Amino acid sequence: MKNSTNLPELLAPAGTLSTALAAYAAGADAVYCGVGRFNAREMGTNFSYDDLSRLSQKAKTLGKRFYLTLNTLVKETEWEAFDETVQKIARLDPDAVILQDIGVARFLRTRYPQLELHASTQMGIHNSPGILEAARMGISRVILERQITLRELKRIVPASPLDIEVFIHGALCCSLSGNCLFSSWMGGWSGNRGRCKQPCRRRFHGTEEGRPKSGFFFSTQDLYTLDMIDDLQQAGVKSLKIEGRLKQPDYVFKVVQAYRMVLDAPSGSRGQVLGEARKILSSSYGRRWSHGFAAEKDMAELVQYDSLGVSGQLVGTVASAGKGGFALKVSRRLRLGDRLRIQPSSGDEGPSFTVTAMRDGKHPVSTATEGREVFIPYDREVPAAGRVYRVGSSVKGVNFDGAGLPLYQPVRRFDLEIHLSRRGIRVSADGRTWESAEEFDEALRHPLDREKVEEEFRRSRNPGIGAALCRVFVEGNPFVPAARLKQLRRDFWSWFERDLSPEPEGDGPSAYIQRSSGKTGSFTEQELLPVIMKQGGKAAETGVQGAVFAQPINGAPWFPEHEYVLPGFCSEEDLDMLKQQLGSALEAGCRRFRISSLYQLSLLEKLTSESLLLTAAYPLPVANALAAEELYQRGVRRIQAWLELERPAIEALRDASPAAVELYRYGRPPLLITRARIPVSGPISDSRGGQFRVSEANEAGLTVLYPAQAMEVPAVPGTADCFDYLNAEPGESSTTSFNFDRELV
Repeated sequence: MKNSTNLPELLAPAGTLSTALAAYAAGADAVYCGVGRFNAREMGTNFSYDDLSRLSQKAKTLGKRFYLTLNTLVKETEWEAFDETVQKIARLDPDAVILQDIGVARFLRTRYPQLELHASTQMGIHNSPGILEAARMGISRVILERQITLRELKRIVPASPLDIEVFIHGALCCSLSGNCLFSSWMGGWSGNRGRCKQPCRRRFHGTEEGRPKSGFFFSTQDLYTLDMIDDLQQAGVKSLKIEGRLKQPDYVFKVVQAYRMVLDAPSGSRGQVLGEARKILSSSYGRRWSHGFAAEKDMAELVQYDSLGVSGQLVGTVASAGKGGFALKVSRRLRLGDRLRIQPSSGDEGPSFTVTAMRDGKHPVSTATEGREVFIPYDREVPAAGRVYRVGSSVKGVNFDGAGLPLYQPVRRFDLEIHLSRRGIRVSADGRTWESAEEFDEALRHPLDREKVEEEFRRSRNPGIGAALCRVFVEGNPFVPAARLKQLRRDFWSWFERDLSPEPEGDGPSAYIQRSSGKTGSFTEQELLPVIMKQGGKAAETGVQGAVFAQPINGAPWFPEHEYVLPGFCSEEDLDMLKQQLGSALEAGCRRFRISSLYQLSLLEKLTSESLLLTAAYPLPVANALAAEELYQRGVRRIQAWLELERPAIEALRDASPAAVELYRYGRPPLLITRARIPVSGPISDSRGGQFRVSEANEAGLTVLYPAQAMEVPAVPGTADCFDYLNAEPGESSTTSFNFDRELV
């Protein structure tokens, strides 16, 4: 018996078709998946288009849903490739597309209006004004930032005009979503482009009270909320999302099964099934459980720096390695078909593989028991003394092979208007009308059932076409025998198909973007003035002449000629304080503001109707001209090119943007921002020589990781300069990072 007819959706990850089938079999209502490029797990397996087609057909057969992830930033030069991807996806009728880039939102809602849009957690929406901005962009669901407390969630959801989705289980990023540049800084592997190398899982070295301190300072425990389902449902959350598109089918099956059990428990009895559900979950090979960011206490305990924090079940250690494989000292029973990962002590990502053969001495074995040493054939380098974890295994008695499933047959649907009377029938569809004039008798005992007519005409002999909206109008009281109604339906569809026009192709994305771009031509001198970001002091002290001075909006005194930087993260509970600061600044005559998150547009609009000079800057990402156009329509006249863009991408953005483009020329950008308590502050380093600095938590409870070296890049003609002296002094030793002069991978 279901606990409620209004149960939230249980949404599962799917990196492959087999994983999607496992999720459905375990009770998931929907799955989310990606197709190669333009999704935040680009380094994962992802779906082929044929497998995605099979998934679509299976989902529709089962009455399930599937969502497609297109949640990375798109560069100006990539629209043709992006459009090609979306064209293929759109034909498969996904239930929604998940996105991060506001330029992508603009592109999809106008070029592919049939697609429902969901805002990815990578969009960083974390308060009520942010949700209002998502609604303006045609988004129907927001996947909230993962670092929101339960108390904040209970304030946000009831007032939301959109459906809200939250993560309930799986791996957690240490950084605020969309605010992490850590992987990119350390080698060009951009998390915002689906290529994260997870440097947060590495071992780092620092000091505490003068003594050396080493550990996994940014490696978080996994999220677990089996005991919070009542709270989430009562808050009004519409979808409960499990993380793990890189996970194997058995993991997804067990996690979905556990949460399904709790969701479906009768009202008031969920506590009685928690033990059994936890037992199922404990065999899913995840990391240590936590409540994530649900409360301040959880944030303080989320990082256990003295624990390796890897996912999986420890099954042994590498005793020796040689050509063609390695010897494993077994500490827990191991079977053929288990999936293993060999974890180096550095915390770096280790290789993973499925065990297809084992030898105990010279004898092949299918099982290895505790205390034995077995040889496992393997053709890649094995970390010396690496710890070996089981991260997957088969599920007995369940087959998740989807290779034989049929491909999806797209259906073109048309609205029908049917008029029936004793004189005949008339059906209109797609701007054309079909008629059959004949005399029907009057119905004496059984009046014509409109629903029966609608049900009959919805069916077509051609699986590629059908009825969408079907309106039936009956005049008089005609008697139409069932056999005759069936024949009329056949005659209509046969006629309709003969002259059916082909599905319109539309023009390519280049023509669309040219029409949609609001490029205004040259920009004013004011719009291209250099900007100095500094706390206190004067712009002239930095040696940059004629610059606008920008400083954080953290209180008086106010200077009308200055620009004020709004915080990228503002919890629901801190909104009133920020409104007061903005009100005071506006009253003092301040009109220049640097917005760093979408929520600030709605906030400013509510506080004043006056025209403001707005600049969009990090961590609000602008990687293409459609994102710039979206902001331009909301009053933004200057945008900062996303820090990870290489020079050609910046030049393409400059040439197409309706707003003036600013370049982050110098500074020490935040690489990671978190509400978690980080167990170290000050200088730290990793085993590869990387040097960083961890800030103390600020008044908002945020800790920031900065690079030890400042970043400096050359000027790009036609763009404005931004010099960030908030965390760097002029003239420091600097480096060019984010692969500024070459293509990001």
